[in-house]
Amino acid sequence: MPECLSCACLMTPLEPNTVLKYPPLVRELHDVLRARQFPALPEQPGRIELLARLLDTSISEAMYVVAELHATLSDPGDICEFGVAQGATSALLANEIRATNKQLWLYDSFAGLPKPSPQDQLKDDIFGLGSMDRYEGQMRCDAAEVETRLAQIGFPAARYHVRAGLVDQTLREGEGPATVCFADVDFDFYAPIAHTLAYLDRHLSPNGRIVVDDYDFFSTGAKTAVDEFLQQHGGRYEFVRPPAFAGKFCVLRRIFAPEKSDLNVRAPAENHWQQPTLTGFLERLGRYRIGFATVIDVGASNGMWTREVIQRFPEKHYFLVEARREHEPALAAFAAENPRVRYAICAAADRPGEVHFHAGDLFGGLAAHAPFSEHDIVVPARTLDELAATHQLKPPFLLKLDTHGFEEQILAGAPTLLAQASLVVIEAYNHRMGFGNLLFNELCTFMAQRGFRSLDLFDPLYRPHDASFWQVDFAFARSDWHGFSHPSYL
Repeated sequence: MPECLSCACLMTPLEPNTVLKYPPLVRELHDVLRARQFPALPEQPGRIELLARLLDTSISEAMYVVAELHATLSDPGDICEFGVAQGATSALLANEIRATNKQLWLYDSFAGLPKPSPQDQLKDDIFGLGSMDRYEGQMRCDAAEVETRLAQIGFPAARYHVRAGLVDQTLREGEGPATVCFADVDFDFYAPIAHTLAYLDRHLSPNGRIVVDDYDFFSTGAKTAVDEFLQQHGGRYEFVRPPAFAGKFCVLRRIFAPEKSDLNVRAPAENHWQQPTLTGFLERLGRYRIGFATVIDVGASNGMWTREVIQRFPEKHYFLVEARREHEPALAAFAAENPRVRYAICAAADRPGEVHFHAGDLFGGLAAHAPFSEHDIVVPARTLDELAATHQLKPPFLLKLDTHGFEEQILAGAPTLLAQASLVVIEAYNHRMGFGNLLFNELCTFMAQRGFRSLDLFDPLYRPHDASFWQVDFAFARSDWHGFSHPSYL
């Protein structure tokens, strides 16, 4: 819901919230959530006071919003808030991006809720009005209040854009942000949410995140808009429903892969552990009781995969290996935020020295010993065994390879490390890609010869060309894992 609960906000727009009498409690909740839920989230001056000034957004929900925002800050693009009300959340977002050069785009009718559509059925009568039609025009606030709040925290006027009016008139191609890395959508009703999601799908950055408030709350329109969007574009997004204590909202996380198609539909589900997604796998991993001390992420790009894992396993150590130096600023920032994160800029290979690397895609790429016909660069190469010894990495290991067919060579340079690994996650393929990659069934045989069995799979991908299975992430456990001896389904 917008923070504004009635037109009373126009009468005393900047009266201190009573929660400001209890800043130690806000600080305590903030610190608990950082420690337990968001270990990668850095401190930010001014955050506690702005959390305390929120009106209808809970501290827990706001912390989720801030954490999702920070997960995108290394991506290109600006920040958007749709459904600004009196700007309390706007000020919070502005404060978090103060040290960046990102712009803040703020959309609201400032005339209250629009006329509901047939998709907007009254689910929770929050004001006791008796029908959805009576909500038209409710929650009106003043755009001047938003600007006042931003001025109070010293956020430069040149860095924000307030767009007043119905969103189908104010959010148009060529008039809005060209690229968006994070958006908070709080429009309540079906039509404005559907319009906004369609725009964001065309402009969201590779690691972009969208928070949609009031999912399955107040009006049925918000949930309907999100569910329809996922039916159309689910293969491009991971759907996340936070715990009930955090609030009524959902998160859509962009899955970056140029070839991902709309055929890979991923609908919402309450049983997250059963979903064929990274989130589902991490939930299942907690149930497998497989011990590991260090996660080694090979092909880490900007660290987006590890950022997901560290939220579920904050007590582990993390070592990221990435060949492209363009990702080093993001990895350095990640390591500065969390002392358990280290990284190396090099390719992993079967021998030290140099390898050729196909650099046509910053978030893709492929290593080889022979030069490529195009986009060829040469990068330093090290073996995983040498990296583990040099950096004194602590076993047992969870090894992840997102290396597009170079797995045989990488594992040839890691016999000692592999012997100390309890789990290996490898992106596997169902088609030959012209550079000698193993097919997924061949990969299973290859890992079986090294003492591993397939345990799990997640994030399947189907290619648009013919709708056939293209790739999936396979998780391999050691063949003596206790679960393999359990003979029944239940």
